[in-house]
Amino acid sequence: MSNQYNARLRPAEVLVVNKEPKLIRKRETLEDIYRNEIILED
Repeated sequence: MSNQYNARLRPAEVLVVNKEPKLIRKRETLEDIYRNEIILED
């Protein structure tokens, strides 16, 4: 489990099953972070 403290990008997550790596979550991009931000206007 991770959070967005200081808007740090989360790395990809890999699960190893029977010695075979499986990508279970892609690396986060800046676009992914900004998608959920709300910009407050003056």
